[in-house]
Amino acid sequence: MPSPVEKELRNARKLQKQGKLTEAANIFARVLKQFPNNKTALESLQELESQIGQTTSASGKATPNDIQALIELYNLGQYRELLASIDPLLRSYSKDLVLLNLQGAAFSAIGNDEAAITCYQSAIILAPEDAQSHNNLGNILAKLGDLEGAIKSYTQAIKLKPDYAEAFYNIGNAQNNQGHINKAIESYKQATKIKPDYFDAYASLARALHSSGSLNESISIYDKAIELDPHRAPLFNRLGVVLTEKGDHERAIQSFRRSLALDSDSVQALANLGVVLTNRVFHRPDPELLTIILKLLDSRNLVDPSSIAPCALGLLKFDPLFISALGANGTNALEIPLKEITSLLCRVPVLLRLMEVTPLRDLALEEFLRKMRTALLIQNSVLDSSPDILGFQIALTMQCFTNEYLYEETETETGILEDLEQEIERKLNSEEQPGPSQILCFSSYRPLRDTKWAHLLALPYELKSVENRLILEPKRESALRSQIPVIGNITDTISSAVSSQYEEHPYPRWINVALAPVPRPAEVLLKKIDPDAWTLDSRQIQVPEILIAGCGTGEQPIQTASKFTECKVVAIDLSLSSLSYAKRKTEELGFDNIEYINLDILNLGNLNRKFDIIECAGVLHHMDRPLEGWTMLTKCLKPNGFMKIALYSRLARTQIAEIRKIIKQEHIGSSNSEMKNIRRQIINSRKYDGIKMYPDFYSMSMLRDLLFHEQEHQFDLRQIRDYLSKLGLVFCGFDEERIVREFQISSHYNNTIYDLDQWNAFEQKHPTTFAGMYQFWCRKSA
Repeated sequence: MPSPVEKELRNARKLQKQGKLTEAANIFARVLKQFPNNKTALESLQELESQIGQTTSASGKATPNDIQALIELYNLGQYRELLASIDPLLRSYSKDLVLLNLQGAAFSAIGNDEAAITCYQSAIILAPEDAQSHNNLGNILAKLGDLEGAIKSYTQAIKLKPDYAEAFYNIGNAQNNQGHINKAIESYKQATKIKPDYFDAYASLARALHSSGSLNESISIYDKAIELDPHRAPLFNRLGVVLTEKGDHERAIQSFRRSLALDSDSVQALANLGVVLTNRVFHRPDPELLTIILKLLDSRNLVDPSSIAPCALGLLKFDPLFISALGANGTNALEIPLKEITSLLCRVPVLLRLMEVTPLRDLALEEFLRKMRTALLIQNSVLDSSPDILGFQIALTMQCFTNEYLYEETETETGILEDLEQEIERKLNSEEQPGPSQILCFSSYRPLRDTKWAHLLALPYELKSVENRLILEPKRESALRSQIPVIGNITDTISSAVSSQYEEHPYPRWINVALAPVPRPAEVLLKKIDPDAWTLDSRQIQVPEILIAGCGTGEQPIQTASKFTECKVVAIDLSLSSLSYAKRKTEELGFDNIEYINLDILNLGNLNRKFDIIECAGVLHHMDRPLEGWTMLTKCLKPNGFMKIALYSRLARTQIAEIRKIIKQEHIGSSNSEMKNIRRQIINSRKYDGIKMYPDFYSMSMLRDLLFHEQEHQFDLRQIRDYLSKLGLVFCGFDEERIVREFQISSHYNNTIYDLDQWNAFEQKHPTTFAGMYQFWCRKSA
């Protein structure tokens, strides 16, 4: 039986006898590519070259009209029609390099890359001095992943044609894909030097400069690319990312907005704008930006609503309708014009949307909403169910449920509320449904799920969102609770106390979360943490196994899972209530690669698993012996594995430590009334203004975590340095780019970002730097 090669050679000879010389030559060339020493193929190809030369027409080239017709077919995407048209022309003009290259391009377009390679190789055999054929062959090889082969072809093209800008651009792309960023930069620069209006080369050069850390030069090249073509939305988006990293937030915002103006559906630009708007406050009106913020909030899971709430609220303070509504709010609850105010506020959709999805961090607005809640309760008997009043009441109910009924209530309100509940219960027992306004008044003070009559409610369509949030979601969490595996008993005294705290107050209550708009491979994400630690073992991490130790209500594991194209996540926590919330949110968002387990970090050995990545944020400092917990985590980390840790800064939490000391000395408990009383004292005091800035000050579970936690340790950077040394962990840098950038500006030395002694000196000068926490990456030595 003849071998496949023999069959190929026989077929080629048959075509040669039929006069199909080009097709025969293509087959012989293909055999030679695979078997360079095949004498039969070599001699036959040489013979064919002579024959082709003898049979070519006098001009040796197709007419301009023929070429133009073929080019039009290519531009229209009619590749198969082009191939059918080009075949008879090649029989007559087999040495026409334009035809061969067009044929190769068409074959490539339909996915027949092997045929395309044969075309380009044939062109090179006929005219070895033709730079374009070498360049085109390089493009196919690059497409197939043969970057070394592609670079050789591009290099030959440049050797033949030193001013071949496209070849320099293509070789830059191949070098970039190999990870040789600096070589790629030089190639792109050469392309732009030869061809000053080469847009694609400028765009790729700007991206490569960004990857190399040359932010200023990257921005300059992006500006040049935009000058050449100011209508490319992705270009403005990428420029905005570089400007964000550089710290030029004003211009970054302008760039993202320009991207959205050109492409309003750009998810990446919208998400990136959300990042740069985090905790920013504007001091002038900008209605258009408010519209974009509303789109961000409505897009769900592009941004953490709490992070852009300060920006939105700052802009709202310039909104005439918002100003009018707040100005109409009187002091007497009976005299507050509810219809007038709610009519105004329902024309401020950003406010209502924020009220529905995040606790609002503004004490003046909080006081306004508290007064409105009181007025709605007191005037309930004379309220009508107008769309404006119901719309505002729904948003207010959502806000109160989300901040876990943070607002204080008077004895008068409590009495009216008791009467209202009796009236609702009487109606339900009489098989009569209470009015929507009655339900909303009650549920802005008390969770419906805790009533003994919630199951009797048949809420109207307008209140479906309230029914879902206040009744159906908690019911689903109760059902999921029994599905969560429990491993080991919680025997440690502090662990038991912390577990009880989070059973009562799952932390934190959240609605939407910022998911990664574009998941990335493990290699890309881990290289960003520590490029120098990307060892042979690390390269093998295709589907990383990740442990989230102390996952709370699920924000962290869900965000982490969204970043990777593939990963497996195990999330553990002490609190079943928190885990139930997390599991429900995970289901809603469609993640199926997160496993939740009720487990104490001290019992991690029972899991009998090791992980590529471990994240433990805001957990170790709540343990009785943090170093013991950290040691357990380190034992579960694979060699060369990465670990993210977040710990409280002693220096940044000075005021919190003072309040905690007072709470302990005066034996103040953590009941809702006691926590609200302390909170009121802080609001009325100017001494503790720093505490009012914490997001955790604006909901009950987070307030308890902030000031009333069962256990809290605080650290300094020298202590963390010593712990890392004891555990055999290498510090890989802090996670927040803004803080790193401020440090670099201050120290003027990039290479000190891994020196914790230098960081300690920096924190002494800037004591609020780590108000959030120390959040950093470290790596386990091999």
